Amino acid sequence: MKAKQPKAGPEAAAGTNEAAGVNEVAAATGAAGVNEVAGATGAAGGEPVKPAAKPVRRWLPFLFLHVIFLIYSMSAILSKLAAGSAFFSPRFLLCYGGALALLVVYALVWQWILKFLPLTVAYLNKGVTIIWGMVWGFLIFHESISIAMVVGAVIVFVGIILVVTDRG
Repeated sequence: MKAKQPKAGPEAAAGTNEAAGVNEVAAATGAAGVNEVAGATGAAGGEPVKPAAKPVRRWLPFLFLHVIFLIYSMSAILSKLAAGSAFFSPRFLLCYGGALALLVVYALVWQWILKFLPLTVAYLNKGVTIIWGMVWGFLIFHESISIAMVVGAVIVFVGIILVVTDRG
């Protein structure tokens, strides 16, 4: 009859209260935990445990999200400029082509962002393009901004903040 060999490595240490306490202290201080000290081998015994991927900072997807909404709003600028040009003129083709190129960049980055944010949160943030549209209209096309437009934009912005901060 074979004698049962004691478990070695992280499997043995992870099952004890003492090991759990050491890991918690190690996590809080940034020191090596029991798993790292025990040799950090996988279940097969000889394979090293791969370190966990660094978590994406919570604000980073939101930063990229709002950058692509800025890009999306710039495509609207180019579309408006193309609409004011003669059909198939060089200016029309340049503006329209630029708008399409920006939309391709927007679509690619949008798909990447959806890996980190729920679709509902990401899509609700799209309301910020209303604010960008007002800013671009005022700065580039010299359009007027009414009080009703500002109030509407503030309501949208407050709604975005409420949705984003309510993620818990």
